[in-house]
Amino acid sequence: MVTLPGRRLMVFARHTDGVVKSQLQSIDGTWPGTWNAVGDIGVTPVGSPTAVLSPNTGRVSVFTRTTDDTIQHSRQTAAGSTAWGNWATATVPDETYPTDPTAFVFQNSNGFRLGFVSRTANGSVRLYDTDESAASLATRAAPAAGISFTRQEIPQPRDN
Repeated sequence: MVTLPGRRLMVFARHTDGVVKSQLQSIDGTWPGTWNAVGDIGVTPVGSPTAVLSPNTGRVSVFTRTTDDTIQHSRQTAAGSTAWGNWATATVPDETYPTDPTAFVFQNSNGFRLGFVSRTANGSVRLYDTDESAASLATRAAPAAGISFTRQEIPQPRDN
């Protein structure tokens, strides 16, 4: 679930047909009952999708795990839209992710970054992120396939 400007909600779920779908709350606070497919039908999601609103672009990004244990990314074609770009792989091809991702936005000294974490098949935790700073907004108009995520390895907990 994502809270949009104006305190409207957008919810996400994997439908029984396997497609990730979204529903946007009406301005009066009611739910229209209309679900819109997220991304194209080129992937088969499993597990629960996760979503986040970019504070810079105003667009929602959705991440989902697929049957081949990759993490796929789609995002709105425009802020506030119910149309979505095609799914694009957000992880590197040499690792698989048997757990659902968790999406978030964070800020560092360079500005906002959009990211997600997930655990690999061998139990390692990976953080993937992309630049959402004002300086990178020229490239933020790209579809999901035009966004690259940088992998960072998070060290395993140590026994004390």
